[in-house]
Amino acid sequence: YYDSNDCADYYAQSVSAFTTADLPVLLENANAYLWQYADALTDMPDGGSDYMFTTQEVPFMAIALSGQMPLYTEYVNFQANTNRYFLNLVEQGARPAFLITWEDPIKLQNTDADNIYSSQFSLYKDLMIEWYQELSELHALIGSAAIDTHVRDGDVVTVTYDNGLTIYCNYGSEAVVVDGKYAIAPDGYKVVTADGN
Repeated sequence: YYDSNDCADYYAQSVSAFTTADLPVLLENANAYLWQYADALTDMPDGGSDYMFTTQEVPFMAIALSGQMPLYTEYVNFQANTNRYFLNLVEQGARPAFLITWEDPIKLQNTDADNIYSSQFSLYKDLMIEWYQELSELHALIGSAAIDTHVRDGDVVTVTYDNGLTIYCNYGSEAVVVDGKYAIAPDGYKVVTADGN
């Protein structure tokens, strides 16, 4: 007889073999007992489960694991509003993931992969480059810092890191001024370093 503990042990032994072989390990939807072996986590949800009605949500996984390892979100090309999704990435310090095919995914129709409806490289190339450049600059500032506070006040989210970095995200449809000096466009953000720049 085998139980779930035996199964977890087998998984842990298998995954730890990759780390001892010096291979990078990216885990998708991994349970917490495997996180110690991961170099990054993928397919991380950027929002709640929507199973409960709440007055406010916080990105718990991003807060709890910030500074520990890179976090990659669900595929960008399956998101309805990429502008809002990009703002979620900035807020959470997460990285985007794209599911890409060279050819038009219409060729996958009537296959087990027919749920991939938008993936052609030529459609996402410019967006991937733009996001990579912009988020690389942000992640260089974040470094290995952990999220210290995460506060939502109306449409504005303020995220501070333990290295003094502050990020303001405006989810509203109108421009706002925060701290009396930083103007932020609708669906925009502002990064302020520890020295106030």
